[in-house]
Amino acid sequence: MVCIPCFTVVATSDIVAVERCGKWSRFAEAGCVCYLWPWEDFAKGGGSSGYKESFRQEVVDVSLRTKTIDNVFVDVVVACNYQVDKVKVYNAFYKLENRKQTMTAYIKDGIRTSICSMTLDALYAGKEEVSEDLKKSLVDVFIKYGLNILNVLIREITPDSKVLAAMNQINASKREREAAMQRAEGE
Repeated sequence: MVCIPCFTVVATSDIVAVERCGKWSRFAEAGCVCYLWPWEDFAKGGGSSGYKESFRQEVVDVSLRTKTIDNVFVDVVVACNYQVDKVKVYNAFYKLENRKQTMTAYIKDGIRTSICSMTLDALYAGKEEVSEDLKKSLVDVFIKYGLNILNVLIREITPDSKVLAAMNQINASKREREAAMQRAEGE
C-alpha cells in the first residue's frame, strides 16, 4: 500500500489528534501538520467541531420548565461556560461522545433538584446559590472528561403567566392601598 504525505493547517486555538491505523498516535498543535495517509488520519473529537478540539471558551444554553415546592411552574434559562483542559485533552477527545447533550442532561437534573426544594421567592433571592451549587456538581463530573467548567449563570427565571399576573395584581393593590393611606393622611 502506498503512503501519501499530506499537510494541513491547525489554527492557533485548536488541537487535533492524529491516529495511526485507528489508534491514537499523537496530538498536533497549531501550525502546519504532516501526516501519512491512509496510515494516519485525524480522530473525531468529542466536541461539535469534528476532527479538532478548541481551547476557546464555549457555551451550552439550556432551557427547561420545572416546578417549585409551592407548586409554581417556572421556565429557567441557564448558560454554562466551559473550556477544554489543555492537560486533559486526551480525555476530551476519547472519553465523552456527545459533550453538549451530556452537559444539558446534567444541568437539567441539577436545576430540577435545586428548584423543587425552593419556593418561588427563595428561588429569586437565591439564584446565585443555585448557580454555585450547579457549578460545583458539574465541575466534579466533567473534570474527568477534560473539561473545565468556568461559570454557570441562571439567565432567566419566568413563572407561569397566571402566577405572574397574580403577582402584578398583588403589587398593584399594595400600591393602591399605600396611595389611599397617603391621601387620607394628607386630608
